[in-house]
Amino acid sequence: MKNVCRIYISEPLENNQRLELDKDKTHYLKSVLRKKRGDFVRVFNGKDGECLSEVLEFTKKSCVLKVGRNLRIQPLKQNLRLIFAPLKQARLNFLIEKSVELGVTELIPVLTEHTHVRQFNRERIENIVIEAAEQSERLCIPTVHPLTTLPLFLSNWPKEKIVFMSDERLNSPNLIKQVMDIPLPEFSLLIGPEGGFSSLEFELFSRYKFIYSVSLGQTILRAETAAIAGLAICHIAREAGAS
Repeated sequence: MKNVCRIYISEPLENNQRLELDKDKTHYLKSVLRKKRGDFVRVFNGKDGECLSEVLEFTKKSCVLKVGRNLRIQPLKQNLRLIFAPLKQARLNFLIEKSVELGVTELIPVLTEHTHVRQFNRERIENIVIEAAEQSERLCIPTVHPLTTLPLFLSNWPKEKIVFMSDERLNSPNLIKQVMDIPLPEFSLLIGPEGGFSSLEFELFSRYKFIYSVSLGQTILRAETAAIAGLAICHIAREAGAS
């Protein structure tokens, strides 16, 4: 069934249910994929698994589907969070797409002292997240949080949840060793901006026991590279049963 296209919807999925798609999804199925009455698509909503659905008809403004059998059961959620500073659009798009492919469940943008991009278009990022989830065969849609500041994020973070902070100073324990030595039910990774964290921010980190400084290797990585490398380590550790 992997050759059958898949789309995300927000409605509940029940067998024999009729779904009326919005204008954008209708255009995608009719004009881009050239779907016709009787064709099949896979639909998922992040809650009820994935279902095979039949195209019943196209109207002037919508496409009507009939939900059929369940193809995949919704798995248990295993949290993998990325806390990151906003980047320029092209690099941010790349980071978001690859983060979704690597299983991230929450995206938390934070402003730091060295953050150059001070805006974050949450709606646009949510659209990228959905598209990446559709293409990567994921059944859940990552949550995109509103932009916050680093001090506010740290003050509101649950004290019992460890956050691995990527330390570009290269004198911290390697992230691979940390995730293997500290069994965790979930992973949270904090990546700094281009230029790294400031001395004041490192001093701020020292006040919070849930912050664990980690190294991603002996070279200085760009922000998006560091995020992808860190998420890949956490993703592989989780798949290997280290969490």
